[in-house]
Amino acid sequence: WLTPDGFIQLFVLIGRNGQGVGSSSFAAWVENVEKVQISPEEKAELMEKIDEYYHLMDGVVGHFLDNEGSALYPFQSWVNHSCVPNTEVKFPTRNHDVGLVAKRDIAKGEEITITYLDLGDMERSRYSRNKYLN
Repeated sequence: WLTPDGFIQLFVLIGRNGQGVGSSSFAAWVENVEKVQISPEEKAELMEKIDEYYHLMDGVVGHFLDNEGSALYPFQSWVNHSCVPNTEVKFPTRNHDVGLVAKRDIAKGEEITITYLDLGDMERSRYSRNKYLN
């Protein structure tokens, strides 16, 4: 890795298989806020405000909001993409430990899949993700 060609190979390896290490306290807060039982009108107003906050933060840090670095996770890098994945990448202890968490029951022999969307985009509120994708 210490030669120019070695560095390029390492850069390609990380670019293809690297996983952003995420531990955003703001995303954790949004996740908890989404569970609060309030009226649909209040929820829509709150989600609009959260979207504004994400927009302001994106102007400063972009997609690095939830990304404290990159790492290569050999097992996780073998998992293929699906637009409707059956697992999701999580950082359960809000540090560098990565895990795959089932989103639904997975049948024996079924391929385990994840989405390749940026972790920061995945942890936004549903409202914010829908607005971003439309």
